[in-house]
Amino acid sequence: MFILSFLLLLPGCGKNKAVYRAYDEARAAALADPGPAPGSWKPDVKVQLSGKLVDELISVVLAERGEFTEEIKVSAATLKPQVVVESLVVGESEACKTCLAIDMDLSGTLDWSAGVLGSGEVDYTARVALDASFEAKKGPKRWKVFAKPRDVRSVRLSVSGWSGAVKNVAEAPLKKWLDENFVSKIQPIEVAAFGTESIPLRAMRVRPVRKGLAIEMLSSVPNPGRVAVPDAQIKGGFIAWVSSDSVVRYAAAEAFEMGPQDYDIVGEPRGLSVDKQRFVLDLRLWKVGGAGWWRDYSVLGKLGVRKKAIKLLADDVQEGEKSKGAAMADPLYFLGEGIVARKMEEAFAVSLPNIIQQKVGGMATLTRIGGVRGVGDVLEVNGRIEFIEPSSGGRGKSKSKKRPGGKQRP
Repeated sequence: MFILSFLLLLPGCGKNKAVYRAYDEARAAALADPGPAPGSWKPDVKVQLSGKLVDELISVVLAERGEFTEEIKVSAATLKPQVVVESLVVGESEACKTCLAIDMDLSGTLDWSAGVLGSGEVDYTARVALDASFEAKKGPKRWKVFAKPRDVRSVRLSVSGWSGAVKNVAEAPLKKWLDENFVSKIQPIEVAAFGTESIPLRAMRVRPVRKGLAIEMLSSVPNPGRVAVPDAQIKGGFIAWVSSDSVVRYAAAEAFEMGPQDYDIVGEPRGLSVDKQRFVLDLRLWKVGGAGWWRDYSVLGKLGVRKKAIKLLADDVQEGEKSKGAAMADPLYFLGEGIVARKMEEAFAVSLPNIIQQKVGGMATLTRIGGVRGVGDVLEVNGRIEFIEPSSGGRGKSKSKKRPGGKQRP
């Protein structure tokens, strides 16, 4: 790390009004209220979840909810089925353009009582094919994506050990209940959450893409950038794209909100370009004490991933324009140790599924970033979600390769 050094030995005779006026204008623009999302808003963040990740997320929530129980009364019998979702697989829906198809493997027991035929308990299995619609809802702090099962397409039931008479009385009502009533018992399933209290989102929409989901978001920064990338083909995990302009504007707003730091300096990021892993960050240092001045720098370096977070690793600096009377300063201090780097790294995080901050289905979750690169004016991040089972040892056990529902994905 460069040693911070300032040549601030020349006191000003008075405030440089042009510098302070330019600073106030830049601050006002960075902190402007962007207002509500327009009707034709374009996303500055996009996340795509693979089909494998979507069915893992749904499976683990259903597993946490445990058994579904219902009492069914028919003319000749009383049935009480108990249902457990053993596993599920998500696919493309042919009947609903805004849905995904879900095949659920169920198991359970059926307590039955049929008058003179007696009573008892039998085990059964079933496969239910249905569609699920998805929607985004705004919460107090974050937006959440929910799945709502609907429209059962087929039910295949297998019961062993029934006599012919009991089977005739009970099988049809059980199948009808699975077909008509079981799905209504499943409350909307939270798939993922995005945004934080410090990085709010103005709008979100979700749509199925192949066997997974595409989630488009509009952040709360004024004059956001735009992400216009095509859907990708991914086998597992997720891919996120975030506008580099929006990252810069979020970090600039935070820098102005924090106000002057050491030596009355405000470090304002003004532009970010990334080619693969190499970046150039345009940074203006404002001196807002004494006479006042500004100086521009271009900071060069490499994007990296350290301790599960995206990092800006600077290795060179180039001087740019400056105002009259500007002193020398070390911009790497403000990038490496100041508010600029921390806030830009926070802005990267808005594109990641924030289930890392909560428990899903009783399991802890861990978002792991696999890599990051620049593609035009967009930053592309790929990663995966690991599910961690609680254990007495405290660290837990990763279940990233085993499906939470209990079966391997075919």
